[in-house]
Amino acid sequence: MSFLQHLACGAEPAETMTLNRYFFEQIALQSETDEVRPENFLSCLHPGDRERCKADFHALLSERGPMTRQYRFCSARTGDYCWYSVRADIRRNAGNKELVWFVFTDIDEMKKTEITLRESQRCYRRMLDATQTATWTYDIPKRRVVMGDNAATLALRKKFDWPRVFENVPVSTLDFIDEHDREKYLAMFREIDAGHDISCDFWYKQRTGMEPFCARETYSVVFDEDGKPVLAYGIGQNITAQKKLEQRYSREMDYLRRNSEESLISKGHYNLTKNTVLEYDINTQKNIFICNPGASYDEVYEEMLKMPCSESERREIAEKLNRTNLIRRYQQGENHTSLQYRRVLDGQEPIWVYLP
Repeated sequence: MSFLQHLACGAEPAETMTLNRYFFEQIALQSETDEVRPENFLSCLHPGDRERCKADFHALLSERGPMTRQYRFCSARTGDYCWYSVRADIRRNAGNKELVWFVFTDIDEMKKTEITLRESQRCYRRMLDATQTATWTYDIPKRRVVMGDNAATLALRKKFDWPRVFENVPVSTLDFIDEHDREKYLAMFREIDAGHDISCDFWYKQRTGMEPFCARETYSVVFDEDGKPVLAYGIGQNITAQKKLEQRYSREMDYLRRNSEESLISKGHYNLTKNTVLEYDINTQKNIFICNPGASYDEVYEEMLKMPCSESERREIAEKLNRTNLIRRYQQGENHTSLQYRRVLDGQEPIWVYLP
């Protein structure tokens, strides 16, 4: 801790400042004596802090009250700028003269940690907004939800005309939930109140002029010193598109399982991420290609490229059924593709095949 006193006369600063020797050991300020001029003192501050320091000091002399500020000073040890907290107050000495006392405290590590934390929070908020993730906190004893202030949360509040604070949760929010999912919604809060982390998907009640909305809400519970759940951090994501795709896929797979048309040659179910054939059924009377569940999708794809068909059709098969291309198109929002080709076998009539 360094000490600095500045003689003052009324509201005007004196021409010199008196510094203790410890200050000179810490701050890159050269002087033969303990007396320095204010302009020399300001020279050891970061250029971005000098005008602010001058304005703060004149405000102190004018308002006559204590002041605490933070400035960057050039370190005598490293030559780098370091953060110091500066507390100033006006006192009278034994001779009834007014003195301005300054107390300097090294807060550089604390400030760097604060800056790092603030930057992490900014990155976190940008990530939340980029993924359209809403945030809130749930005060378990008070049964109160306070919505976050990131852009995605503000957009959600505007969409549903929500307040920033909900009291008596989940009773007060239950009316927003689709009737079919309300028991699941209440069960989720029972788990949270019991101190369990949880994630749950449910549909919000459809409103006039708005598309159906499905959310995935995830809660992480915080406990007090006695192990009692007191707070839960919540995040929510709009998974409507994913749910619709799952529903459509389920309907199509159900149709394929029940389909018994004579023209149906085969039907398959594949996990592209894991590169695996999950299901594959064939009509033995129309069999033109065979693969087994558990096989690699890439291997099956390579075999398909060897089928006897024209070169242009082979290129189309390669472009449309390549696993990397399928995943990329899905990520871009394309969830359906189709193609047709003509397969020619020696001694047989050509067969046209359609992949819906």
